[in-house]
Amino acid sequence: IGEEARQAYDGTGSEPGGAIEFLKTHQNWQATFLRCATAPPGGPVSDAVIEDITQEVIDGLKVRHWDGIYVSLHGAMLGESEACADFHFLRAIRACAPDACIAATFDLHANMMPEIASLIDIGVGYKTYPHVDMAETAIKALNILDKAVRGEINPQIEIAKVGAVLLSHNMRTDKGPMADIEALARDMETIEELFDVTPFGGFSFGDSPAAGASVMICGEDPSP
Repeated sequence: IGEEARQAYDGTGSEPGGAIEFLKTHQNWQATFLRCATAPPGGPVSDAVIEDITQEVIDGLKVRHWDGIYVSLHGAMLGESEACADFHFLRAIRACAPDACIAATFDLHANMMPEIASLIDIGVGYKTYPHVDMAETAIKALNILDKAVRGEINPQIEIAKVGAVLLSHNMRTDKGPMADIEALARDMETIEELFDVTPFGGFSFGDSPAAGASVMICGEDPSP
C-alpha cells in the first residue's frame, strides 16, 4: 500500500479507509492502491477521463499476477458514450486479469446491470442511506475475498432487476419501505451459503438502460 493512500484514507469511514483497516488485521496481504478518484453527481463523465482512469488501472494490473482485486464503484456512473460506465470498467479489468478473484462494492443507489455478475466473483453493496457503512462494506467484501483466495469458499453472484424505477431521495433505511427490505435481506443472510444480500434502490436520475431497483446475492457456487 502506498504511503500517500494511507495518509489520505487511514481512519476515514470511506471504502479505502475500510481497506486499510482490513490490511491492518491481515498481515499476510500485500496490497497496492492503483487509483482513487471520486466526484459528486454532476452529469456524464467525459470519455477522456474514463479512458485515462481505465488505462491507468489496466497498466497497473499488467505489472504482475494478482490473487485478488478489489474495486470500489458507485454503480450508476454515466459516461458521454457509455451509459453503463461501471460495467465497461469492470469488463476491462476482467479482460486484463481473467484468473483473478474480483470483489466489487457498490452504492445503494447503483443501477446494476445483471451482466456484471459475469465479470466479478464477489459483490457487496451499502446497506444504509445516508451512507454510513462504506468502510464496513469494504471490509466485508475483502473478508469474503480473503476466504476465496485461500480456497475456503467458491463465491459467485447473481443480480436481478425489479422492473421499477424509484425516486432516489425516498430511500432512507432507518424507517419505511427500505428499512423493511433491508431487514428481509439480513434475514436471508442467516443462510450459511449466502455471504451477502444487497437490495439496490437505483438512481432514477441516471439515464441508463440499467436504471432502477435490483437485488444482488453473493453466495457459494452450488456447481460441483
